[in-house]
Amino acid sequence: MKPAILKRRDLAHDAKLTLSPPRAVEFSLAHNVSSREEVDAVMEEVQKAGTVITRTCTRYLMGGYSRYF
Repeated sequence: MKPAILKRRDLAHDAKLTLSPPRAVEFSLAHNVSSREEVDAVMEEVQKAGTVITRTCTRYLMGGYSRYF
């Protein structure tokens, strides 16, 4: 496990969400995998389950690849 502290506004911006007033029940959870193909497979599963995808694939300079739901 790798704990991380992110500013709410930065996380909302990165996930393409509107920053709302703070609430006591907010949290963020990351699921790290080894490849882009695994990211896409996980996202396909959550989409089939009815999850709303808030940001499609993003490639980062250091080689990262992420999506948000």
